[in-house]
Amino acid sequence: MKWQDKGTMIFLGNKAHDSDEDLKKYHDYVLTIIDDFDGQAIDMFITNTSIIPNEINNSRDFYQVVYDKITKIIENIDDVERLTLRCMVRLDYLELILKGEMK
Repeated sequence: MKWQDKGTMIFLGNKAHDSDEDLKKYHDYVLTIIDDFDGQAIDMFITNTSIIPNEINNSRDFYQVVYDKITKIIENIDDVERLTLRCMVRLDYLELILKGEMK
């Protein structure tokens, strides 16, 4: 994945809480680049994600698609070592929210 795409993702992610329009831009952008995610991009995405159950549940369809894609990518990436402990804990927490185990 290109560094420019990662930078744009973080820029949009940092603005995503400003308005519903900015959140939609961020979600749309992530969905267009997620198939190119590498370990670093996954770590950057999940670190930039607000893991608050209400916020996740308000965008459940987006996060379910992203989570499903990320788990498939993790199975096949060569740079899995870029996934930090923080990243893995946050991914596990996201999974619990999506399963309805965290409210």
